Amino acid sequence: MILARAARGPVSAVLEAASRVVIRGSAFELTLQLTIEPGCWIQSVRADRDSARATAVELGMAEGLMPGDMRFPEGSVDPLSGDRLRAYTGTIAIRVAVGVASDCLPGPAPIAARILFQATREGKVLEPDHLEIRTEVEVLASAS
Repeated sequence: MILARAARGPVSAVLEAASRVVIRGSAFELTLQLTIEPGCWIQSVRADRDSARATAVELGMAEGLMPGDMRFPEGSVDPLSGDRLRAYTGTIAIRVAVGVASDCLPGPAPIAARILFQATREGKVLEPDHLEIRTEVEVLASAS
């Protein structure tokens, strides 16, 4: 289920979860899907150059939502201008498991993601940039 969408420069993002409603004491997975415009690429989570910004995601969540480790794709290694760089092109998915504390307050629970990236368009390296995406899930005390 798509929770939110955002775009900036050559990158668009969709934040997805299996459901908008979560139960205290359970867990759910968030997927942040990034789509990079054709002809562009962004650095992977492991930038191959000291001068390039690695792609990163900063999460902000309501108290009682506990994010686990983020799982980033490796990225493809493509020859660009004679260099071989680990980069993201097309569409990629970044996943994170989120625990819901058993004492999490029922009601709306905000989630925010800030995606930091540096894009290259047609061989020209663009300035580091970011996009933000915000949404919320509804926390229920029980499944009944």
